[in-house]
Amino acid sequence: MKEDFKLNRIALFLSLINESKTELVVDLSKEDLCDEPNDYPLQAQKLNGVRPVLSVNGTSSESCE
Repeated sequence: MKEDFKLNRIALFLSLINESKTELVVDLSKEDLCDEPNDYPLQAQKLNGVRPVLSVNGTSSESCE
């Protein structure tokens, strides 16, 4: 997340996936590097609609369960 987080890039991937009629889960990593980690999944959720958006903290085994 952080400087690598680009909504335009996520929107492009979402449009490609939507055309292929496949199931999708958005997985955002590096939650532990963000000051406000909850902001990024919310932004992705707005693009993504009802599909799941997961956020993972690589330093915590609890976030991977």
